[in-house]
Amino acid sequence: MQQMQELIDQLLEQLRQMGMDARSLEELREMLEQNAAGLSEQVSEYTGASMAERIASREPEPKPDLLDVPFTRLSDSEVDAIRDEIRRLAARLRSRAALRQRRANAGTLDPRKMMRANMRYDAVPMELRFKTHHVKPALVLICDISTSMRYCAEFLLTLIYELQDQVARTNSFVFISDIVDISMVFHEMQPQEAVARVLIEN
Repeated sequence: MQQMQELIDQLLEQLRQMGMDARSLEELREMLEQNAAGLSEQVSEYTGASMAERIASREPEPKPDLLDVPFTRLSDSEVDAIRDEIRRLAARLRSRAALRQRRANAGTLDPRKMMRANMRYDAVPMELRFKTHHVKPALVLICDISTSMRYCAEFLLTLIYELQDQVARTNSFVFISDIVDISMVFHEMQPQEAVARVLIEN
């Protein structure tokens, strides 16, 4: 705006030297200044609208993967989101373990049931009978918390905690140079306290 005012002054000075009367110069000055003000307002509006369009069309910056964020910098909602995901993962692993055990047990013949079922056929095995098993998956979980794995140890231990919570027959261990049984710690304490204690004591 200052530069525009200087250009107007230079123009009016040239016109004055060329013989334009003072009244005409004043009318011209008023008109030029009004136009300059209007132009400045339009430029501001255009600039503001253009910036708004650029901001609106700009793709939002992707949020960092929670697994790449140190646990100490996670918000409460992000910690809850990770716990929910870990619980879902633990449930899926439990289901898969049960399915593998069910498949392994399928097809096991039960001789006693077969004998009773085939008495009417003079013990000729016309009808097959199979053993039924109550599926109780058992897990042995071992977590490396050595220096090279410390960056993700808290995540892995939280996963182990949730797995142990999902599957009753679970034995959990950590190791650096020796293997340490942490099953009772996880059984007796809440997740954050249990994980923190394991990391402090090992």
